Amino acid sequence: MTLYELSIRKLVHHFSQKVSFSVQEMESGEELFDCDTFDEAEHFMFKFIKEHSEYFTNQELIQYGEAYRLKRLGAGSEHYGVCELCGKTCDSTYLLTHMKRYWSVIDKKDSISHYLCKPLVFGHKSCLTNTAT
Repeated sequence: MTLYELSIRKLVHHFSQKVSFSVQEMESGEELFDCDTFDEAEHFMFKFIKEHSEYFTNQELIQYGEAYRLKRLGAGSEHYGVCELCGKTCDSTYLLTHMKRYWSVIDKKDSISHYLCKPLVFGHKSCLTNTAT
């Protein structure tokens, strides 16, 4: 039996500056659907998986926590703008990334995902540290 892995790709048409989204099969690169919005593409992909469930695994994911990454960006407010939490200028701006940790039963490994996570936040180290805890 053949198994499929799908992804949604954002396509930017450089001459027209038009953005579109494509649902593709990962291994072959075959484009299954093309549309103007991410939501349309996601809807198509989930509908496709539901209608052709025999080609997809039912991977059970056990979510067990959250993870954060705090990264110093090497510039301050002059480059990245003011702190998104307190609104004051920053000498050194940091980026806080939120991630979800889960255990994949099929792969038998610990993994991290950005799916359905909080958006990225720029600001002072102290402001971001207080947000993450």
